Amino acid sequence: QAERTERADVRTQTKSASAFTKKQTDDLFAKEEQYKLLNAELEAKTADLVRQAEQLMREQSEVLSKPLSPIQLKNIEDEEDSR
Repeated sequence: QAERTERADVRTQTKSASAFTKKQTDDLFAKEEQYKLLNAELEAKTADLVRQAEQLMREQSEVLSKPLSPIQLKNIEDEEDSR
């Protein structure tokens, strides 16, 4: 009689363990999907920031590559003198 009770307990524990594992698995899949969505959003934002940074660097390079005209140099000197 005691042996039957132990077997029944083991079966009950096994069933609840597999049910618990199923719930854990479902929770993990849900979290994984959530992380995938968040990761996709983060990657899109990162790509946009990289694009903006590259554009700014191109613009800065263009500005720095142009020689200053004598008029621009005079204006810069005037600004410095007024300080």
